[in-house]
Amino acid sequence: MMQDTMTKNIMEMFQVQQIPFSFELEDFSDSIPLKLIQPLKLNVRFENNRYILENDELKMFSFDSDFEKAVLDMEQYFLSLWKNYVLIHENRLSPSGLRFKKLIQSYAVEA
Repeated sequence: MMQDTMTKNIMEMFQVQQIPFSFELEDFSDSIPLKLIQPLKLNVRFENNRYILENDELKMFSFDSDFEKAVLDMEQYFLSLWKNYVLIHENRLSPSGLRFKKLIQSYAVEA
């Protein structure tokens, strides 16, 4: 019963009619030293008492029974991508790595 209440509360908070739904992350929390320059679209589903968040373009995902924790995990995932691609010198990246670096940079800048 608590799961149904939690799901309903999240759906009301984000004004969605059903799960799965799309959620746009527009700002990072204070723990992330980056600023989004365009929303990061997340697809959200609820399965087996977990919120599953995905971004197909960046091949990111997270899951947690708590929606906010799943979002915070996505932020950490993005920060990890930033560190592993954007902060790496370009001569250490493959051509596909360089394209991925530019894609990541299209979403955020250092704060």
